[in-house]
Amino acid sequence: MFTRKIAVGFSLLAAVFIFQESVMNQFRLPGSGFSVFLILVFTWSAISTPEIALLTGFSAGILLDLAQGSDGPIGQWTLILVLVCYGVSYFGEGNINGNPLGIVFFVVSANFVAHILFLASGALLGVQVGSLGQVLLTLFGTSVWTLAITPILLPVFSKAHEIIFDSRTSL
Repeated sequence: MFTRKIAVGFSLLAAVFIFQESVMNQFRLPGSGFSVFLILVFTWSAISTPEIALLTGFSAGILLDLAQGSDGPIGQWTLILVLVCYGVSYFGEGNINGNPLGIVFFVVSANFVAHILFLASGALLGVQVGSLGQVLLTLFGTSVWTLAITPILLPVFSKAHEIIFDSRTSL
């Protein structure tokens, strides 16, 4: 039964990832835009147990590492998302259940921290990141767009999580 839930959850992750890579990446929004895929990953991590969050982070990291536009080495996104997703689930467990504002805060914070960790680990691995002004604009823009879009997508992702994992955590 648990294997079926994981398979269905991964199928939804893969479908949202394909939507993100094929449709959402075509939009040129000011400040770099947002990632529906990362919003889904961090939302699920916030409303899941730490074990589900680890699996979600690992699966999402593998997909992002294999993405065509990924600049870093294989495994960089996987490591970052495993750490961030586990942290979101661990620190949010019991604190944000049933609180949409708390989940939005955790999703936006996790998105910001994941991008900072990607930049820091990329700098350590020799990946070129651009000028400081462009990096700050991208971080600010991504955070603002995530803050604007997460409340719209939160009920949909929460309901999908409830249906797949039969949890009692819904908003």
